[in-house]
Amino acid sequence: MGASSMGELPDEETMLERARAAGHRLEIPVLPYTAPTDPIERPAGVARPAFEAGMWVRYRVAWQQGGRSTIEYRLISREDDAWWLEVIDQRPGGTRIVKMTVAVGDRTNIDDVEVRSVTIKAGSRTQEIPARVLPGFQPMLRQWLNPIFSTWDQDDDGETVEVPAGTFTGAVKAAREIGVAPRTIQADVWYHNAVPMTGMVRFQPEGNDAHSLEVEGFGTGANSLF
Repeated sequence: MGASSMGELPDEETMLERARAAGHRLEIPVLPYTAPTDPIERPAGVARPAFEAGMWVRYRVAWQQGGRSTIEYRLISREDDAWWLEVIDQRPGGTRIVKMTVAVGDRTNIDDVEVRSVTIKAGSRTQEIPARVLPGFQPMLRQWLNPIFSTWDQDDDGETVEVPAGTFTGAVKAAREIGVAPRTIQADVWYHNAVPMTGMVRFQPEGNDAHSLEVEGFGTGANSLF
């Protein structure tokens, strides 16, 4: 898809506005998760969660202006040297699903990421983003992809962190500087090897500089929503 009634491709803002306007009609089945009653211990000998098809992780987002939403990552399949990743952004005003084919390298530097294709789904509309306008979407895509480009000190004993997904023991706290266009924010991030894809348990920015995130659920068996 992509041509407008005038035979020209809509610009980035027009496509995003269409997605927002249609989002309230899109219903997403929630992947089930029940927080365990026992603490979730850090797996021994696991340096970082490896990518595996079907894994997923969902975060509860607290907005800096008040209100809540969720953002979910689903890793669907491997395609040569890239991964098919879907991000589900569910807000009170609507839901948007973004499908990306992404080459992530060794997942240590987001500057090495290569986003090769993007499709946005909202309501009954599915919009494939033409390659020639992908550069305009990079700030939004990098904000979503930032969590999967993380490393942390495996020798740190960590601390206990309680979030909606459960109580994590041995979570490692690290200070991070993250680019969220058009600015850079400082945040404390807690990591735990039991959390798939990202390892991130909690993201807490300094002051009220940005939204905060806590892991709400995770698991395997995720399917594509396209």
